[in-house]
Amino acid sequence: TVDKKQIGIIGNDLSIPADSDIRYIINQFGFDMKDITQYKDYTDYQTFARSSLMLYTNPNVYGAKALFEHKHNIPVKYLPETFDMDEIEIELRRISHYLATLSDKNNTDHIEDWLSSSRRSSEDSLKHAYSVVGDIPIAIDYQAVFRPFELAKLLTMYGFNVSRIYADFASDEDIDAFNWVKNHVPDLEVYSAEK
Repeated sequence: TVDKKQIGIIGNDLSIPADSDIRYIINQFGFDMKDITQYKDYTDYQTFARSSLMLYTNPNVYGAKALFEHKHNIPVKYLPETFDMDEIEIELRRISHYLATLSDKNNTDHIEDWLSSSRRSSEDSLKHAYSVVGDIPIAIDYQAVFRPFELAKLLTMYGFNVSRIYADFASDEDIDAFNWVKNHVPDLEVYSAEK
């Protein structure tokens, strides 16, 4: 039996934090979020599988998407992990509008106010982090984030000294940021992650 008030998160190695944007939005529309990383046994997984919608943030989970959509007839939506604040707002707005169609709560106006406030808070946090870190060189490894060049772009835009990236390629989702970094941070060193 499908639980119409339950949304599942698939494909992550780590649990989605309690104070995450997506958890906040899901709760605002009256849904309960279940994270696959929190389950330990078969009974737990059966409960998880009753979700009425699955979300994933890991671009490498496409196979699971097909399984849930085609075999179990559960809709699956991609919510990319991004460091581009405009894209974050677009994606959170997109998922909010989708949730509004499934919920008896229409909190889209509240979500708009919250998105603006959340962005200001993120910008303030970046400025504060820079005041603490200063010009200390920063290295980014592609194994830590799906979009290392996008993270480098964000940090550079806030004054951080991103000096090196470990990555063998830029994914399709990261290629625009790669080009931006190439043009705006000419001293950035890019090293192969494979040895």
